[in-house]
Amino acid sequence: KKPIAFIDVPEGYAIYRRTQETKKEINRFNLTKEFPRILQKFTNDLKQVADVQVERERYMLQELKRLTERIQKGDMPELKGKKDIKLLLFLGAAHTGIYHELKKSGVEVGRGFVTMPDVFGEFASEMFRRQMFGKRVTDELAARAVGGLFFRAVITNYVGLMSQDGHKLGLFERKVISRFSLDDIKSVFDKARKAPVPMEALALGFSEKLDEKHIKI
Repeated sequence: KKPIAFIDVPEGYAIYRRTQETKKEINRFNLTKEFPRILQKFTNDLKQVADVQVERERYMLQELKRLTERIQKGDMPELKGKKDIKLLLFLGAAHTGIYHELKKSGVEVGRGFVTMPDVFGEFASEMFRRQMFGKRVTDELAARAVGGLFFRAVITNYVGLMSQDGHKLGLFERKVISRFSLDDIKSVFDKARKAPVPMEALALGFSEKLDEKHIKI
């Protein structure tokens, strides 16, 4: 019996449309291109996604402010007469920016994660978070992020039901892909680019690298 409010960007808003468009673009790869160009496109696309998410967070903070003002004015009858009111925000783990902004503004705020400490398993998530906070992204991190996306397609045959646990799969990806250098990943892509079916060659290339590094899944 607690009131629920929606503060996220509604469907139809320009920010919502850009969120959907940038997410689609991030998954478009032209495997016939040279690896540095693939890496650059992915980095630029992910930066656009990060920029849109920062804009989305600003929108949510504005809506949260409007909501608290409504509560303070007594516009929500179900909360009238209550001395202390706590607001629970249910957000994805990447949106810690909202927590930091609220804390900076002097609001009493706490945060929690499903698992503690929370580790972003996928290198793409780490890269995305760095871009959201305006931090530098190295070529090696970008390569591991791209490699991690394709690596998942390779390990699907091995992990079975584990693939249904996104967090566990992300940690698994980090453990394996951290053994791959920029040159390792580039060599797999360079070889696949010349193959008749690049995607198949990419999967085979990663499998061969696992054997080469004595990694058993």
